[in-house]
Amino acid sequence: MNKRIIFFLAGTLISGLTLAQDGLSVQSAIEEALSNNPNIRISRSRVEIAENNASLGNAGLLPTLSAGAGVNYDVDDVSIQLAGSPDPIETTGAATNALNANLNLNYQVFSGFNNKRTYSKLQLAAAQSEMQSQLEVEGIILQVAAAFYNVLRAENNLQILRNSKAISESRVERSQAAKDLSGGSSIALLNAIVDLNQDSVELLNANQALTEARINFNQLLGRDLVNEVVLTAVEELPELEGHEALKEKMMSQNPTQINARLTEQSSLLDYKISNSSYLPQLNFSGSYSYFRNESEGSFLQLNETLGYGLGLTLSVPLFTGGTRRSAQKNAKILMENSKILNEETSRTLEKQLLIAYRDYQNSMQAFELEQTSLETAELNFELSEERFAIGQISNVDFRTAQLNLLMSQNNLNNLQYNTQLTALEVLRLSGQLMK
Repeated sequence: MNKRIIFFLAGTLISGLTLAQDGLSVQSAIEEALSNNPNIRISRSRVEIAENNASLGNAGLLPTLSAGAGVNYDVDDVSIQLAGSPDPIETTGAATNALNANLNLNYQVFSGFNNKRTYSKLQLAAAQSEMQSQLEVEGIILQVAAAFYNVLRAENNLQILRNSKAISESRVERSQAAKDLSGGSSIALLNAIVDLNQDSVELLNANQALTEARINFNQLLGRDLVNEVVLTAVEELPELEGHEALKEKMMSQNPTQINARLTEQSSLLDYKISNSSYLPQLNFSGSYSYFRNESEGSFLQLNETLGYGLGLTLSVPLFTGGTRRSAQKNAKILMENSKILNEETSRTLEKQLLIAYRDYQNSMQAFELEQTSLETAELNFELSEERFAIGQISNVDFRTAQLNLLMSQNNLNNLQYNTQLTALEVLRLSGQLMK
């Protein structure tokens, strides 16, 4: 199954990937997770079982051939009284040897098309098993990708908070120097220390969040939980096709949609199979046998036969107590239900794709706006830092500029990786996450 997996991520979603020397890409992480995940191995074995079951023999389209042989040996005391004879004929310890061997061939020539339809249904079952396995693989892909981006987001957030803490440390040093050299306000120094402590706590929490993200990532990849995690950086956001093109691909490639269509086709075959019970059946049988019997206590001391036999049996169903009729009605109801389910699946997927695509568009627009906000926040902080250094603005104003910069950096960081996840969801719904 691995050979059939083509990660669309590599061409569309990871086009802006910059590889670190020893970093792990999202595609490599997904491949590693798929190879180590026990549920995926079980899912693949189910597909193999379903494919093995989809055979001509399991559908009854092939003849059956059996061979048999037997031997019997008896020792008896025999007494035979013949008509008109005054004395019986007695034999003590008469031995009887019997030997038989046979070949039997059976084949259903006509079953009311039941066998052919059963074979088609087994093939559909194999295809449905493949779709179910694909859904499980897609689930793993989304989990790993989310964990991958969460680690990157946590790493970026940690660096942002480190920079913010460095700014607060510098502010404390300035406030302390101002107090020592020129009798500056103790309140300004205390406020700076409080803000530094707050930044330190935030940094500790961010470090813990990164540790948890790495542990979760290692668990999904089947690694030791404390393994070092070094990932590549994703610098560009994904660009997807238009909604109509994605919708068209969804209808033909989404495994949930395909599975619903296969279910409808299977129920149609069940209905046709129920109709087969009204048609006659024709069976062919053939045999080739050998028999030899030797008996000491009988007038017929040797009996030996060798030959073959052929037979045709026609069976015409006339009345079955109404069971065929009820089975046919039930099959028709299930067929109609599966048609409704297929249509409802299409509508549900259309809704999910539209919501996911609008979410993706909104994330892209929000990212562009946040980039502008970050540029403004950076400029505002630079000016505030210059004015704070010469005493033109207060500690409160400087802290506000610092927090605005921090918030804008965090917003952009979150938007960058949330956009990656929304794009993945769009690809999943359009059936392009794997092919």
